[in-house]
Parts: sequence; C-alpha cells; structure tokens
Amino acid sequence: MSQYSILCVDDEENILSALKRVFLEEENYGIITANSGEKGLEILKGRPVDLIISDQRMPGMSGTEFLKKARELYPDTIRIVLSGFSDFDTITKSINEGEIYRLIQKPWEDDDLLLTVKDSLEKYELMRVNRKLQEEIKKQNKELKTLNLQLEEKVEERTQELLLRNQILLLSQEILHNISTPIIGVSNDETIVFINKQAQDIYENKGISWIGKDIGEVFSEDIINSVKKVFQTQQPQIIKNISYNHHRLAVKCLPLSGQFAKKGVILETRVKDEE
Repeated sequence: MSQYSILCVDDEENILSALKRVFLEEENYGIITANSGEKGLEILKGRPVDLIISDQRMPGMSGTEFLKKARELYPDTIRIVLSGFSDFDTITKSINEGEIYRLIQKPWEDDDLLLTVKDSLEKYELMRVNRKLQEEIKKQNKELKTLNLQLEEKVEERTQELLLRNQILLLSQEILHNISTPIIGVSNDETIVFINKQAQDIYENKGISWIGKDIGEVFSEDIINSVKKVFQTQQPQIIKNISYNHHRLAVKCLPLSGQFAKKGVILETRVKDEE
C-alpha cells in the first residue's frame, strides 16, 4: 500500500505519462492524474493528497491559480509547479505568497524531480508530526486545565466545609461555655481539653487554667479512677458525694460516642450544697 499520494495535473497526456514513469519504481508513491486544474479540484474535493505537481501553462486555469485553490482546500499539502523561464515572475510571486513550495523547470531531470519530491515529502511529514504533537499538547493542556478547575472546585468545597465545621465547633464551644451545667472535657490521654465558665467557678483556683493539665494534677483519686473506668468500659460512672473548694459535689463521668468513642470523657458536675 502506498504511503504517499501524489496528484499530477497537466493538460498534455504525454507529460502525465512521463511523470508516472518517474515514479514507476517508487513503491511508497501512489500517483493520481488530472488533465486540467478543474479536474484536479474535483479530485481534491473527494480526497486529500500529500503532494501536487502541476504544469503552469494549461487552458482555462493556470497552474498557480489551481494551486492557490488547492491550498484553500488542503493548506498543508506540498505544491510543486512545472514551468519554463517565461513564467518566472508569476511563479516567484506565488512562491513568496506561500501558494507554491517549489518550482521545477522544464524539461526536468528525473533524478532531480525525485529528489525534490522526497525532500518535499520529508517536510510534509515533519509538518504532520509537528501538527499531531501540537494537537496532543493542546489536548493535554485542555485536560490539565479541566483537572486544575476540578481540583480548585474540590479545594473550594473542602475549604467551605472546613470553615463550616470550624464555625460549628466554635458555636458548640460557646454554647458549652455558657450552659448552666459545669462541664469538663478529658481526652483519652487523660488531659483536660475543655472547661466551661461554670466549671471554672467551681474547680479553678486563682484564675489558673486547667487546660492542658493531667487529671492526676487536679482531681482526687475517686474522680481519676472513675474517668479511667469510663475509658475502659465506655459506661457512665457517677460519684455522688465529693468535697472540693468548700462544696459538696456530685460528678457524672460520660463517655463520648460515635466517631469520638473512646476519645474523650465529659465530666458533669452538680453542686449539692446549692440544693
């Protein structure tokens, strides 16, 4: 199967035959012929070709006119014109305007024509590879842009989610700080991580915060043991009568549940001497 298709256009059948003979032994070339520019355009409208060789002087439509129209259909197709010296100015203008890639003077040398065609097709192949690479880069850039947008959307969603969770946490802490029940939070490493205003009034001395302290530093053995037991059993424990800062207290130790199970214990305190 031919790798490249070449369209030869000339109004003289002997010229077309001579061109076909030039490429007779070239297996990579498939030769198509047309005896006028109009016929050549009809062929191009039905199928693309890799390279066009056209005579300049033809009845009706000249070679440069035909190649200009061919360029409009397939701008990447290599276009070569055959001509004598008399058409040099016209062809030079077409070359400068990009409508023609090469000029081959009549009569041509077969080897020179073959070499010109091979060089031209190498350029065509490079252009095709470059265009393919550009299309792949464009596609990859588009995919990368889409991925970046998706990532930005996910980051934005995650940011909004974290902001919402932070607001909920702050609101929850504010509510816990202001409820009437004295509450202390203890983490599973037995560190005090939360104490609301009411608990501060009962337990803390001289404004010294308990946040970050180990329960062994501030509580009596019965409370410490109850907290440890709650972490072990995940069952509530109640201490009905303890004395602290001239108060008689009842302390309920409650385990956290759900995703925070075994991660914390809440101490609810009731002042019995106020009853």
